Amino acid sequence: MTYEYDNNNGRYIVRNAQIQYANFSGMENEFNAAGKKNFKLIMNEELAAELQEQGIRVTELKRRDDTDPVRYSAKIGIYPTSEIYMLSGRVRQELNQDTCGIIDMEMRKGHVRNGEIQMEFHVSVNTRLSKPTPYLRLDTLFVPINKSRLMEEYEDYEVEEA
Repeated sequence: MTYEYDNNNGRYIVRNAQIQYANFSGMENEFNAAGKKNFKLIMNEELAAELQEQGIRVTELKRRDDTDPVRYSAKIGIYPTSEIYMLSGRVRQELNQDTCGIIDMEMRKGHVRNGEIQMEFHVSVNTRLSKPTPYLRLDTLFVPINKSRLMEEYEDYEVEEA
């Protein structure tokens, strides 16, 4: 993972990102309210420290043993203004709030490889609470889908509805 902060627009650009606990469909579970779309970004100590300075809740991930590097995570929210693109071969498909849940399915199938995801996000502040609270808000996400060689071979065929 590499990242940079763009002073011109106040956004972080993360290349070769790793994500976990993706919930692009907004499914309700014990850790997520229904309709809330989000995921956790895995990050290094440097980015974690920068975000913590801005008031973002960052969690240190549990290591298997002392040889594992220290890694951190923070939740990034997905909103209607977030631009999400699925990349397959040379095709870029823009997803909307109704269709972005397909990424959850592609991740379960193993078609999304962590380390190939590119994203841009910014720190926003929720002022509707009694105490203004900073949070991370997704701006743009590019998710490459790694289909099987056979799927790629027939990808250019026209699809007819049955």
